[in-house]
Amino acid sequence: MHARRSGLAAMTLLLPGLAAAQGADVTGEAPAAVTPPPVEAPAPPAPAADDGLVMTLKPAFLINTGGIWGPDDDAPREFFVGNARAQAKGIIAPAGTNPDAIGDDPIFAYFFQVETVNSPALLDARLTGRFARALRVSAGLTKIPISDEFLLAAGDTDFNNRSRLATRLAPKRGIGVEAGGVLGGGAFKYEVGVYDQNTVSGAADIPPIYAGRVDAYFDFEGGKLAVGASSGVRPSSVDSDRAIYAGANARLDYGPVWVNSEVLFGGFEPESDDEDATTALGVQGTVGYRITSTLFAIARYDRLTQEEATDTAIVAALGWNPLGPILIQVDYDHPIEGEDPATLAAYGQLWVKF
Repeated sequence: MHARRSGLAAMTLLLPGLAAAQGADVTGEAPAAVTPPPVEAPAPPAPAADDGLVMTLKPAFLINTGGIWGPDDDAPREFFVGNARAQAKGIIAPAGTNPDAIGDDPIFAYFFQVETVNSPALLDARLTGRFARALRVSAGLTKIPISDEFLLAAGDTDFNNRSRLATRLAPKRGIGVEAGGVLGGGAFKYEVGVYDQNTVSGAADIPPIYAGRVDAYFDFEGGKLAVGASSGVRPSSVDSDRAIYAGANARLDYGPVWVNSEVLFGGFEPESDDEDATTALGVQGTVGYRITSTLFAIARYDRLTQEEATDTAIVAALGWNPLGPILIQVDYDHPIEGEDPATLAAYGQLWVKF
């Protein structure tokens, strides 16, 4: 018994020495690391919430292709690619700005559109500074704000071809400066500017055109109404007549039915007294009915009178919209007055917006 106690005492005295010699910890914890841990660099301070910019890019693509057949011998019979366009638009604004909100925060926006089938290749190229909801200023190549239907994107029109007043009478595009904005919480919109049409998409050696329009929007139970008015004037020169434009338009959406109409007047006065002034008047009225959620039918009365020549037609169409970006439609243009032959066009359209 005494021998056991002596041995136990000796082991008790030896354990601390062995532990120290072997670097062990008798408490059961892990041994200390041989090398110290690396020192991490301090994290950079987080940027303030209002530092930097927010930039957006929203591309869009439009492809429209089909075939056209006319029952008359002089009517076109061919396949076509009506449009193959690409768009890019977006904003540049201080960080924290909601790019989808119509607010009073100042932002800068851009819009480009190119046509890859028909010339010119560049259709639109404009930069816009929005200083408030009621004031934005744009500069660049853009549509002249006179014909409401011409202002629609090519993929958003009712028919494959725009009305006669939009394609033959209304001014098209120009390089200019434009001011606009929305008023009354978005119930009213205005645009006014000066546009030089001496571009690859317009005429040459003519004075700029001064144009403006105002639109109003009304919501009511079961539907909505939009009305607009526009005007423009272009001074005369040696190579061009003095031109005056005045137009009005309206669109009513009520349940599955929509009705839209537009009228545009043009007066042209030569600089020389040896020539008489001429006038032109375009009118279109469209009625559409959504048969189902994907199938619809539309009809249009389309008339344009220039000087003594009148071109009038009834246009009807049946469209199928199985998916949002995809449209399959058949248009029939039947002339009543004028020299344009009857045509039947069937086409498919892909209109993708991101």
